[in-house]
Amino acid sequence: MNAPPFAGQALPDIRQDLELLQGPVVEGLGSTWRIRDPSRNRFFDIGRFEFYVLSNWTSDTNLTNLAQRVSEACAETVSEDQLLP
Repeated sequence: MNAPPFAGQALPDIRQDLELLQGPVVEGLGSTWRIRDPSRNRFFDIGRFEFYVLSNWTSDTNLTNLAQRVSEACAETVSEDQLLP
């Protein structure tokens, strides 16, 4: 089995101008969040999994550690492959 891309490499920084905002509670989904991108004047709606990924993303960690942090935050096993596009 091949190692995932970026294995062992530090994650890149997330743009500092992006804003993570609390979104509405959606029946059947629960809490949602919204990313505001002021440079493109756009909003992106995200769910719980994406919120956990972004809130645990730091440039001083790698993909393996991010998967572990997200697993702990959402109380389910998350693999590195699930974090890749």
